[in-house]
Amino acid sequence: MTDEKSEDQKLVALVRVKPGAEDRAARELSDLFARFKVGAEVRESGVGGNLFVFSSAPKGYVAAVLARARLAYSETILLVDATSGVDVESIIKAASRALTDYLSKKRVTSFKVKARVRGSQMEEKELEVVVGKALKEGARLEVNLENPDVTVYISIVGDVAAVTVA
Repeated sequence: MTDEKSEDQKLVALVRVKPGAEDRAARELSDLFARFKVGAEVRESGVGGNLFVFSSAPKGYVAAVLARARLAYSETILLVDATSGVDVESIIKAASRALTDYLSKKRVTSFKVKARVRGSQMEEKELEVVVGKALKEGARLEVNLENPDVTVYISIVGDVAAVTVA
C-alpha cells in the first residue's frame, strides 16, 4: 500500500463505497480532486468496498472538497487523524495521539470507541473495550457509551488501522 505513494503523501481519508463500485467510485473521486486541484491519489485498499485517499494537501482542504461533492458511489467518508498497523499496541498509540491532538483543540469530558474491522480477524467489541480502557487511563476521560462528547473511530481495513476522532 505505501510502496507506490510519494513520501509526502499520507492517508487522509477512508472511503466506503457501494460493493462492486470501487472502480467507478475511484474515478469519481479522482475526477473531483483533479477539478479542485487537490493533489490526491485514490487507491484500492485490497478489501472490497473500501478505498484509501492519500494526499499531501491539508486534511481540512480535502475535507472541504469532499463536503461540497455529490458522490454517487461513496457511502461513508472518514477523515483520518492517525494510522497504524493492526496490532493492538500500535492502535492504542495511534488512537492516543489522535485523541491528544483533538483534546488540545476542544474541551471534552467523555468519549467512546467505535471499531469497524474489514479484512482482519480482530474482534470489534474486544478492540473497543481494550482501546477504550487504555484511552480512559491515559486521557483521564470518562467513558460514556450513550452520549459521549467525542467518539474515537477505529477502522481496520486489511493491514491498516485508521483512527478518526469526531
